[in-house]
Amino acid sequence: MRLYKTAHDFAQRYPISAAAIAAGLKGVSADQCVQRFVEKRSGPSIDWRRTVFFANFGWLYVGVGQYAIFNGAFPLALRSVDFAAGRLRRAAAMTFLDSCVHLPFVYLPLFYCSREAFTNEASAWKESIKKGVNTWRTNLLHDCTLQAAIFVPIQGFNFYFNPAHLRVPFIVAAGYIWMIVLSVCRGEEGLNSLENEADEI
Repeated sequence: MRLYKTAHDFAQRYPISAAAIAAGLKGVSADQCVQRFVEKRSGPSIDWRRTVFFANFGWLYVGVGQYAIFNGAFPLALRSVDFAAGRLRRAAAMTFLDSCVHLPFVYLPLFYCSREAFTNEASAWKESIKKGVNTWRTNLLHDCTLQAAIFVPIQGFNFYFNPAHLRVPFIVAAGYIWMIVLSVCRGEEGLNSLENEADEI
């Protein structure tokens, strides 16, 4: 209980820092779990470049970026919805914005383009963005179905019950599962793209 109180007090006092730390740690730990326990890597076979990508994407976008979206952009977009009078309606609207606008059209394309640029040294930025956009288009329906099954109920709870400073840490905790899913499904693609192209030739 003391640990929770300490973490809560820190998040209340430094909400952006708490969001960044939680999301960065989640990115590292989730990808390492996948590499060590799912892909059975160890020692020199550990792909630290991929882990660094998940860490940076985690703290910078999942942490800081989503804090700005959840507590700045969404409330601004829904400023006409009175929080006290329409709490359920507001939570439902924020969940809709997250699942139907933010995740498919901001988070996922940014994730795939960033991953291609960061993990594939051989590709130029323009080529990385092109590959990222193609991956996003190919996987959009599948990824949105996965995230809806996980995050629609969780975000509904999050936006209804949690104060602003706990929204990102809460979703980061739930998102640990999502990061593992993404890492398992997509983590290898950027690093193996040149090898796959060579095999096709």
